[in-house]
Amino acid sequence: MTGQTWSDDDPGAGSVADIRAYAWSLWALVIVLRTGGATALNSAIQLAADGWNGKTADAVRGAMATLQPEPDLLASRLEHETNVLQRYATDLEEIQARVRSVRARRDEAQAKVWFLDSQVSSLPTPTVLLTPGEGAEQERLRADLSEAEDSLSTATREWAAIVEARLIADTVCRSGLSGAAARGGVAASTGTAGGSTPLLQRLAQLTPMELLTLARTHPELLEQLRTSPPEASDVAEWWAGLGGEYDDAGSYIPSALQSALIAAAPGVIGNLGGVAYGARDQANRIWLAAQIAEAEAAVDLAGALDPGPGAAGQPMNQFHLAAEGARTRLTALENIDAAVNGTRDEVQRQLIGLTADVPPLAQVSIGNLDLAENVSFLVPGMGTTTTDGVVGWARAGQNLYDMQLSVESGTRHAVIAWIGYETPPVPDTENMNFGVLMGDYARAGGERLNVDIDAYNAVSGTRETQLNVVAHSYGTTTAADALAAADQGVDAFVMIGSAGIEPSIESVHDLHAELVFAGQARDVAPKLEAGLGDEWAWTGREGSHRLNPMDESFGATRFGTNGVPGSPDLNATTAHDPMVRGDGYGYLESNSESLMNIALATTQQSADLTLHVPPELTPFQRGLVTPAFPGGVPILVSPTELGGAK
Repeated sequence: MTGQTWSDDDPGAGSVADIRAYAWSLWALVIVLRTGGATALNSAIQLAADGWNGKTADAVRGAMATLQPEPDLLASRLEHETNVLQRYATDLEEIQARVRSVRARRDEAQAKVWFLDSQVSSLPTPTVLLTPGEGAEQERLRADLSEAEDSLSTATREWAAIVEARLIADTVCRSGLSGAAARGGVAASTGTAGGSTPLLQRLAQLTPMELLTLARTHPELLEQLRTSPPEASDVAEWWAGLGGEYDDAGSYIPSALQSALIAAAPGVIGNLGGVAYGARDQANRIWLAAQIAEAEAAVDLAGALDPGPGAAGQPMNQFHLAAEGARTRLTALENIDAAVNGTRDEVQRQLIGLTADVPPLAQVSIGNLDLAENVSFLVPGMGTTTTDGVVGWARAGQNLYDMQLSVESGTRHAVIAWIGYETPPVPDTENMNFGVLMGDYARAGGERLNVDIDAYNAVSGTRETQLNVVAHSYGTTTAADALAAADQGVDAFVMIGSAGIEPSIESVHDLHAELVFAGQARDVAPKLEAGLGDEWAWTGREGSHRLNPMDESFGATRFGTNGVPGSPDLNATTAHDPMVRGDGYGYLESNSESLMNIALATTQQSADLTLHVPPELTPFQRGLVTPAFPGGVPILVSPTELGGAK
């Protein structure tokens, strides 16, 4: 407010009304803080309290509790600043009144001086003989000129005094506000060109109390970190510089300033690449609780206004559509909560990604991602969303985590159940979206995957880790796009039940991965041979004309998925799904040959893989073999597998 432009020619410049309006906005915040006590700060902690237990939860609540005295301090500070600004507004109002008065007298005196000076200048020279009347007129003009000059001089001195008064008023105001760098100064210094990196630097200079003030008075500044995020490497360096540490159990303990950031902007910090994953988990749990509460309120409101779906064949009422959307969002959020909190006591889960989309995107890490020595991104395929699939996808990630731990017990593992992109829907009679046969979803998802892998690399820094990408179905299309576009230092890329790789990626040499693996269950006819193998992967490849990573020419190491006879721990994959409800085994099912091989491939034990053996024909496929089609009828079953895989 004190930075309003003025000059010696206009020392009254500025809006008193604007200054007072801003002061009143601060006073309103004082009232909120005073009447609510510590509620304003406690709300974020309370949101995280329900359903979040354990050492990490206790630690972050303890760190945030150090800020408890600050609402009263913040209110006192804002009250002081309100008084400073009101005094400044009064001073400026008085200055403006003086400016109007002195300017009028100065301008009048200046006009008289110009006029009388011209009149005196035109008088006859003193050698000319004047009549008594003419002499008296000259004396009067000269006296008037002298009086006007005295008035002008007085007005000029008064004007200089006004300029000095404005300087003093500005100095007093700045002095009163100098201890609070969380408003005008911060806004001015961070709202300039240069992106979000200067903002990071400025935030690091604030106290927790100043940061909370900034979040309330200039929320758009923290929002810049979401809309125009800095490089993940810059964020990682900045975040590490704010403090924070790990306790003996490996839980992340944020500093007071980091706790303030988490409380002030959980949706931003929880999804900012480069922030420690323990902190992102804490922030996203707070934000998830807030979104659930908001969604529950929206469901209640929409339900009260919902007249029902309407008559058959009639378009649904807008309130009914709103109610359906609200319920869909709430269901997804509750599923995410179940995926995060449905953990075994000995295995930590972290919510490292959460968006406000409908349905939201989410990332759940099984294991401590900050400390893990072996990390796997698990990329899903068609139809996997937080509305229907996040709990199962997290369970699949848990299965992989458990199997990795069983084959490499001395290493700390983490598996990211990554639903970080919009997957193509499953086509049906109500939704004829055949995006699964196109590449648009995969290209967009590949870009998002690279952003998240880049963030992981920034946080892990120079720490030696094994980095893996495991993808299923259309997820293999997505992940292959990502790894073809950028070298992220991936050690192992595993594809299971692939819906095909884009033809532009001709072989493993086009992928930035040290080792590439592929596993594919027996191709079987959809519906007719359900429970005998993979019904859908080959249809995705054939329908899209994408490449099969199981082809020898592609160059991937092919491992077995069709079971090892006599081995109850190495059962055959009997469906396209990663997990099967009921009898059978999916690609990521416990006690399956597929899961065992994925674990070996992602722990640098490829020498122990059971290799792919072309399966025998099913009874149905054998019945299709005719002299005309000795390899089988290619329209009904995969030409690759019918009669034996190549």
